[in-house]
Amino acid sequence: MNKILKIKKLTLKTKNKTLIDSISFDIEEGEIFALVGESGSGKSLTSLSIMRLLPDAIKITSGDILLRDKSLFKLPEYQMQKVRGKAIAMIFQEPMSALNPVMSVGEQVAEVLRLHLNLKEGKIEDKVISLFDEVGIKEPKQRYNSYPHQLSGGQKQRVMIAMALACEPDLLIADEPTTALDVTIQAQVLSLLKDIQKNRSLSILFITHDMGVVSQMADKIAVMRYGQIVEQNSADKFFSNPTHPYTKQLLADVQIVKTQKEITTNQTLLEVRDLKVYFPIKKGLFQRTVSYVKAVNRVSLSIPKGKTLALVGESGSGKSTIGGAILRLLDITEGEILFDGTDIANISPKKLMPYRSK
Repeated sequence: MNKILKIKKLTLKTKNKTLIDSISFDIEEGEIFALVGESGSGKSLTSLSIMRLLPDAIKITSGDILLRDKSLFKLPEYQMQKVRGKAIAMIFQEPMSALNPVMSVGEQVAEVLRLHLNLKEGKIEDKVISLFDEVGIKEPKQRYNSYPHQLSGGQKQRVMIAMALACEPDLLIADEPTTALDVTIQAQVLSLLKDIQKNRSLSILFITHDMGVVSQMADKIAVMRYGQIVEQNSADKFFSNPTHPYTKQLLADVQIVKTQKEITTNQTLLEVRDLKVYFPIKKGLFQRTVSYVKAVNRVSLSIPKGKTLALVGESGSGKSTIGGAILRLLDITEGEILFDGTDIANISPKKLMPYRSK
């Protein structure tokens, strides 16, 4: 396969410190390359080097970055501006800080098209709506005029993906694109990126610290530590036969979590039966209840002793309300909460106190 990006012995320094120390890797066409490491390892600095967006205090002291065998470091700035967004696009970790709060999301994507493509104004809006549809934004035509604060975190990240795809780039840099999202939305965004990568034969540089995400996404993996690449391999070999001690420790930490999950018991510690938590909606001069917000509606669950139950859902799905109800920090509309065989849903606050320490 053809190599779309080559990084050759890249070194970055400040006045007193080496931040990136002679790293090298290649990304092939249609490949997802994961750059993995802890915070401060140099992952994001590597991506900013590719985009030539480094702070003035950080200098490239040696090495080169080639896009389709052409050096990005030798391009004048006006040519590099044409590369950004068109040949190479980037998705950032926090979409709210990347989007303009006073401009509609449709116009923000349209601005990218106006900058890089020679399209008529009517065609631009159609293109934006098509992109919104491709990335799974519901009612894309109506969402064109929405502002960032009117969208959920997942929708904002989909807008960022649409913006990145607008000019059909060869390489997409995804810098921790799901870190700020709920776990369910994270799974949806990862699945979306995977589908887009296949449909467009897109190359992706995926930057993350999450080994679970790496196992789902990557074709090849490089591990960074203290500004150096300590291991680089195909995904299969990386997970089956790691060679560097740091990589082995990363994978061992994941394995420890898996081992802990195997410790189970049949004795139930907590059981929730048909739990309802409704919040009244009051209106009028006398604040009469006219309706209810059904925050939790007929939820049942049980947790054996020594076992972990993961409660997963989007913001507003009722997870925290269930927790608050179990602790009796919220009024329970209906249902039973059995802790070690005792129903604590309706006992007095005085009798409840000993259970709060358990």
